[in-house]
Amino acid sequence: MRKQPAAVTTAIVSILFALFAFKNLDAMHDTTAQRFAVLDAIKQYDTTTAPAAVSKQVRELLEPTLTPATYGSVKITHVTSDILTIAALWAMELRRRRLRQDQAT
Repeated sequence: MRKQPAAVTTAIVSILFALFAFKNLDAMHDTTAQRFAVLDAIKQYDTTTAPAAVSKQVRELLEPTLTPATYGSVKITHVTSDILTIAALWAMELRRRRLRQDQAT
């Protein structure tokens, strides 16, 4: 026997997931800001304090790879996947109920 109805469990899991996702989005914001700061620091690096050939070579290798996504695109992707995850949880719950009703009749 279940201690709680499945709908209550689904609601609790949905709320906990949403809280986790919200906090994770905050961390993604910080990471995106750090990536742009690193990119700016590399672009503004003063080549007069280091051997110019080494500095130029490092910049040519690194700069093309440093293309961080904007926070807006990260947020849209994250929120969309979170909503779809919660929708999938509820779809499974509704399917389980429908199957139980079909078996009862």
